[in-house]
Amino acid sequence: MMKITTRSVYFLTRKFEIDCFKTIQQLYKTVISDLTELKNVTYDVLVFFSPSGIESLFQNFPKFEQNGTKIAVFGSITKKAVEEKGLNVDIYAPSPKFPSMTMALDNYIFKSNKK
Repeated sequence: MMKITTRSVYFLTRKFEIDCFKTIQQLYKTVISDLTELKNVTYDVLVFFSPSGIESLFQNFPKFEQNGTKIAVFGSITKKAVEEKGLNVDIYAPSPKFPSMTMALDNYIFKSNKK
């Protein structure tokens, strides 16, 4: 029978943590969806939560032009990715006034319906 000490418990626990981390790393992978069949579709608002969403947009529609489409983004890194592609950010969250994307979109819709 193995003698269990604090040190052996630490090593067993640490090995378990490392094994779990390796498993988690393999479970999460961002994949760009093929949306090319949506060629003639227009949207009032596109919402992005990460830079990979911007990558997906331009991979599927390399000649995308914003025109009248409003762009909503969550987070400063996503905002930067949108601006680097030459697009305008119309709706931004989180902010002190709108801590969630839902609140920011609700405000945008409310203002748009007043016009």
